[in-house]
Amino acid sequence: MSTNESSACGVGFVSSLNNRAEFSILQEGLRALENLEHRGGTQVDLQTSDGAGVLVDIPHELFGIEAGTAVANLFLPQDPTFRIKSLVIFEQVFRELGLEVLRYREVPTDPSALSAQCRATRPGLIMAFIRRPEQCSTRHSFERLLYTAKQMTRSRLREAGIVQQFFFASLSAGTVVYKALTRSKELSEFYLDLKNPLFKTRFALLHRRFSTNTASSWDKAQPFRLVAHNGEINTIAGNRAWAYARERALGIREDELLTHRNISDSGSVNEMIEALLFRSSMFHLQDILAIMMPQADTSKPFYRFWSRAMEPWDGPALFTYSDGRAIGARLDRSGFRPCRWTQTSDRFYLSSEAGSFEIPEDRVLSKGSLSGGTCVDIELSSGRIQFLDASEARENKFANFDPRLKRCGRIEDEESPKTPSVERLALFGMSEEDFSKILTPMINTGKEPIGSMGDTACLAALSEETRSLYDHFYQNFAQV
Repeated sequence: MSTNESSACGVGFVSSLNNRAEFSILQEGLRALENLEHRGGTQVDLQTSDGAGVLVDIPHELFGIEAGTAVANLFLPQDPTFRIKSLVIFEQVFRELGLEVLRYREVPTDPSALSAQCRATRPGLIMAFIRRPEQCSTRHSFERLLYTAKQMTRSRLREAGIVQQFFFASLSAGTVVYKALTRSKELSEFYLDLKNPLFKTRFALLHRRFSTNTASSWDKAQPFRLVAHNGEINTIAGNRAWAYARERALGIREDELLTHRNISDSGSVNEMIEALLFRSSMFHLQDILAIMMPQADTSKPFYRFWSRAMEPWDGPALFTYSDGRAIGARLDRSGFRPCRWTQTSDRFYLSSEAGSFEIPEDRVLSKGSLSGGTCVDIELSSGRIQFLDASEARENKFANFDPRLKRCGRIEDEESPKTPSVERLALFGMSEEDFSKILTPMINTGKEPIGSMGDTACLAALSEETRSLYDHFYQNFAQV
């Protein structure tokens, strides 16, 4: 498993504000993706890319399917035997859950747009069209069933010895993802669908990947099924550990909540968002991202309540997201990733840097940027733009979020507090400075003290001095 997953990618989206699906929106998104090419990484051949992709509405007319039909965009094993076997398992699982696979569609591609190295690793690319069963009265219930089918399929494939060769690039009744290990301008050269005027969408969410200290792969390219991410999650080791513990607590199998190996930090975030969306009662992506990446001020009842259920996934990070009902973005509380937006009479544009979208100035009604811990959420059906934090949204503002936490009062002693004896400090590997500068402030305020990030002392394992047990453990992080 690679422990060096981080990125400084280019992300953004364009969205209609009048609920109209147009080919021009896809074109604008692809053009912006090309303008973000300098934010992506390539290998020494300057052609093999870390990945580029778009998340868009399902183009029903182009695919020849009815509205409400789900689309699974699948990356299949290269080995023909494994490919057939994996599709058999895929169909069996979906049939068990009452999901009928109507037909398959070979994704039209032009392999000449790929580098030789990328062609050598290219998976099989097909789409499966899935009928919505009668028992699913709402789209959300359908999406929840699709999620269950996806997780069960992964488990069955693993049991059959097909590990991380079969990948759901997207699985939804509303959205579809096109991504590949190409540079930005080659994405539409490779996927011929993206050149077809019948490809109409209300939005285009885009991502150009830059991956450091790791070799990229088709599955790691973004966008993922719900999000695209610019930045890195510095708390990822702890976040994953908590997720693995939840798997045990829920009594589900390993990998049922998060993939345990060979996945990026962004991929883990996407899987956790999916789990919260489809395994809990949370319905809005805006709320889920808020509790995963809370504001710096967590004194609000909304954040105090959810802090008992979810630890922060701290960046620096900018996330764009869409489930086909809403589209938006959230900047984590550190605020180190740029996020700029522009609104016209009929479109909303957002990007990780200015100039990505070529918008005539006379069309601009307003513009601005997101700051740390803030968000924007757009309802696609109505075009309603909301900059309010999830804690202030109409669904949550007047709700009673009671964390059921009581602060213990301070125990007053007749005598003033005294520093513990030297023997007791030594027993716990502490100095008088540790007690006065670190432990006492933590006891009094409930917060960690602020200090220098640098540590020039010898590694505890190599030190000739007696060191505290805690000195042997550190949290890795990426400094911006």
